[in-house]
Amino acid sequence: MAKMCWKCGKYHEEGISNCPYCGASFTADDERYLADGRTVSSKDETAYLSSPPPKYKRSHVILPAVIILAMVVAFIAITASGFPGTNDPDVRFDYEIWTTDTIETKDHTYTEADEGMTFAVMKIKIVNDKASNGVSSSVDIWRFSLNSGGQWYSMDDVTKQYIGYRYPVIIGPGHETEFYEVFQIPKDHGSIKVKLDYQGSERVKQDDSILI
Repeated sequence: MAKMCWKCGKYHEEGISNCPYCGASFTADDERYLADGRTVSSKDETAYLSSPPPKYKRSHVILPAVIILAMVVAFIAITASGFPGTNDPDVRFDYEIWTTDTIETKDHTYTEADEGMTFAVMKIKIVNDKASNGVSSSVDIWRFSLNSGGQWYSMDDVTKQYIGYRYPVIIGPGHETEFYEVFQIPKDHGSIKVKLDYQGSERVKQDDSILI
């Protein structure tokens, strides 16, 4: 019957006095150290060496490594796709736009648009669904731009003089508000595109189901 060397762990044929691989002696009577740190004497060495090699050591190392790897892969997948609910916006908004050649200011006078231009008045509604610290309605944070004929137009300075202008407030969770921004765009503007460059830290999303 094949036996395992007490020193190198390799198998050898029964009856030889030295391991053909490492040269360890199988005939000394004194105690000798085994590969796993234990000692055996000549009396019980045969029983030990005749036993099959332990099979649990490698699996004990591989199994935790597989589990850890699976956890890392799962975490990366979840992070990449987003945790449940993290894609929901904190704040929703919608708007409507109309054009006029003149607007009334806060001092109840009327201002005309520049030659060849018209005013585009934008009414914005925001709903704070879950921004716990509140969300500002400042026009300096809600920076909209309008595109007409391939040209982008920023909010006009007349906005804060417009009679409909509202001083910014902080809207708490579950509340909403409306405010206005004014632009000057060409009279023959055709279709108008809108872009928002939001300056706050909240997640915002347009929702055309909001009634303005």
